[in-house]
Formats: sequence, C-alpha cells, structure tokens
Amino acid sequence: GKRIVHVESLLQLEAADVRIIGIWGIGGIGKTTIAQEVYNKLCFEYEGCCFLANIREESGRHGIISLKKNLFSTLLGEEYLKIDTPNGLPQYVERRLHRMKVLIILDDVNDSEQLETLARTDWFGPGSRIIVTTRDRQVLANEFANIYEVEPLNFDESLWLFNLNVFKQKHPEIEYYELSKKVVDYAKGIPFVLKLLGHRLHGKEKEIWESQLEGQNVQTKKVHDIIKLSYNDLDQDEKKILM
Repeated sequence: GKRIVHVESLLQLEAADVRIIGIWGIGGIGKTTIAQEVYNKLCFEYEGCCFLANIREESGRHGIISLKKNLFSTLLGEEYLKIDTPNGLPQYVERRLHRMKVLIILDDVNDSEQLETLARTDWFGPGSRIIVTTRDRQVLANEFANIYEVEPLNFDESLWLFNLNVFKQKHPEIEYYELSKKVVDYAKGIPFVLKLLGHRLHGKEKEIWESQLEGQNVQTKKVHDIIKLSYNDLDQDEKKILM
C-alpha cells in the first residue's frame, strides 16, 4: 500500500547514480515485509538481485564472509565464487559488477561494518539500489540521505490485520467486536503482535480471549517481551505466519 509507494519514491528510481536507503523501526513493525514487497515488485527491472535476510542472526551464526559470498554468488549467478576477505572484492568480480545494475536488500543489519563489508556504493553499476532494514538508527549514518521510519499501524489498519489473522476475513464477527478492539489496543500497532495474537486466538471461544487479555499470559508479557520472543521460541505454524 502506501508504505511501498513511499519507499519507491525515496529510491528515486529514475536517478542514474547508486543509492542506499534505510528502512528503520522497532522489531516486529514490518520492515522486512515492506522490503520484501518492494523487492518482489522491482526485481525484474535489474540485472542482478539479492535479498539477504536476517543478517544480524546469520552473520552471528555463519560469519560475514559467508554472507558476502552468498550475496555476490547470487548477483553474478556463479555458485563457486572465491571471496575470502571482509574488505574489497576480487578484481574480476568488481569489473563485472561495475557494469551491472543491481537491487540488493540487506535485512536486519545491526552494525555499520556489515554494510562496509557487503555493499559499498562504488562497487555497482549506475542505477543500482541498496535497501537496508535495521532497528538501530546508528547503522544508517551519513550515506543514507533517505530513511523511511516505519510507524505503527493506526487503529483501523490494526483491526483489519488482526481480523484477517483471527477470523480469516477483514471484518470482526459482531460478538467479538469489543474483544477485538481490546486486543488491537494492546498490540500498539505492531504487525508482528497482531499476527501472533490473531494466530493464537483463531477458532478459540470468547472465554479464552478474555483469559488471554486479563490473565498472566498477556499482562506479564508486555508487548516488547512478545517481540523479544526469539523466532526459535515459536511453534512451526507461528514461524510460517511470520514468513
């Protein structure tokens, strides 16, 4: 919707230089979803595309060099690319990239050194675009003239998203309307929380909704605790709703 249009306008797609833009906001607010939609919409207009997901987690697990290899193998369509240093690129890779117009998403960056290692603007051909999603404003230092701050959803948007997840339709069932409003107030406009609660309350009796809202579960786990739930703490179905 309007978020995608906003990001596209920041990308200034008609400009011939190489641009980086940032998408910034708290965890669970929908940064990755926005980046994914922009990527799916625009990717076919570029000679090379790569969506590098969960950089914070993946670089912790596999190291930044492994991510770098993955990124450039994908962009160049070469499986066995030899890249083994954090700084710079092999000359033949740099020569090829200089001629390519690419679209890169760096998702969940938590350190500006990751940007330096993965995607410097002077590596890519004219018209290339790099989109960085992050929770940390510090990461988006000087080279980001354009930063899109993702705001929480308003009440109507929140209700719509929650209904879609809990009733599988856009409007609440009448007898659940007041309870739905309470859930929406509780979720503070954060899509992740709305989807998760929608998933957990789907098909449940009103009593369960009430106990979820009043009981230990929700009150002790403030919204931010729900967001902090690591991905690994969710069951398989819950992981799917966040894909």
